[in-house]
Amino acid sequence: MEEWVGGIWDRFITRIARREHPEAAVTLPEMERTIGMLFRAFGGDAGVRVVAAAATRHGARRRLIERIAGSGEKTGRSSLDAETLRLPEAVALFPERATNRDLYIWLAVLAATAGDGAFAEAQTGHDWFMRNQLLTARVLSRYPALLPRYRRLIDAVLATRPEPEKLPADEAARERAIRAALANPGSVPVLPAAQRPPLPLPLWLHMPPAMDARARRDGPQVPAGGGGKQQKGDGKRRAAERVDMPERESPFLLPFRAETLLSWAEFVKVNRELDDEDDPDAGRAADDLDKLTLTDDAAASPASRIRFDLDLPAGAADDVVLEDGILLPEWDWKRAALRPDFCRLMTMTARDAEAGTLPACAARRHASVASWPAWHLHAAG
Repeated sequence: MEEWVGGIWDRFITRIARREHPEAAVTLPEMERTIGMLFRAFGGDAGVRVVAAAATRHGARRRLIERIAGSGEKTGRSSLDAETLRLPEAVALFPERATNRDLYIWLAVLAATAGDGAFAEAQTGHDWFMRNQLLTARVLSRYPALLPRYRRLIDAVLATRPEPEKLPADEAARERAIRAALANPGSVPVLPAAQRPPLPLPLWLHMPPAMDARARRDGPQVPAGGGGKQQKGDGKRRAAERVDMPERESPFLLPFRAETLLSWAEFVKVNRELDDEDDPDAGRAADDLDKLTLTDDAAASPASRIRFDLDLPAGAADDVVLEDGILLPEWDWKRAALRPDFCRLMTMTARDAEAGTLPACAARRHASVASWPAWHLHAAG
């Protein structure tokens, strides 16, 4: 009886607290073909693939009804890096399906312009707030026909945001600055500080400080002899980090007192063989984490292998790209045809290399070849 009443209450309070309009939702699989075409038509890199963004906690102020229902904590943020364009898995922010579709189209054009090497170089040093303003202004100046669509999106987004008059003084000042930046991009140089982060803006991209031109590595490879079954991923791209395996002398160390309980964040080896058989979606627990932390533990083999699309940051010693690259043709053996401008030849140099002079000897001419930038070949299509 308690579970039945609890289920009814959960469905009722969740429905009341929901901001979205599921009846007007537009999903990423529906728009994937259109987004890819627009992204490349507006100058986006042909090698960038469109994936669903995993929902992460935003930390912004929520309504009372949302806090009671325990909803509204996470949202999928749109972002762009060297190899992926991450967009929300579904857009249901607005009651009109056409407006939700327009948001996908706007984000595709915005991301295509953000990937422009000249723009990225010119915006070095700006924070996310100013970079998004300048990016929006660049899109509207390049493509004036998008201005009416952008105005409709602004009106729809402002209707979903909290009124400044109902917020604390610091958050109200910041919300007014955000509204002014949306209405007139580039007019607000600094975002006022506040105790809480702002509510995410669906019209903007979550851009890293610098988009590395090198493709990032995926998650660690599981040895072929790891055993167990392999589960297919859900297509979302999740933030991740690599750490070293911690060393612990006693695995049973847990201080406990009657009036307090201390918890320890640690890596735990879990035999999930039985759980995997009962739960075909063993990877759903990853949705509760903002960032997946990975370590290489060669001493144990997992009972099952779960495939995740991980956004691991590039190593600190990665090479520095010197130019955009040279497009070259490549033979496609499947099509039995030569594909023009399909590969990109990129020049790179070591990030921490220091210039030095070679000794005066006969080997100078041969050794100087080793000081040339490294050549890397990347698929451009």
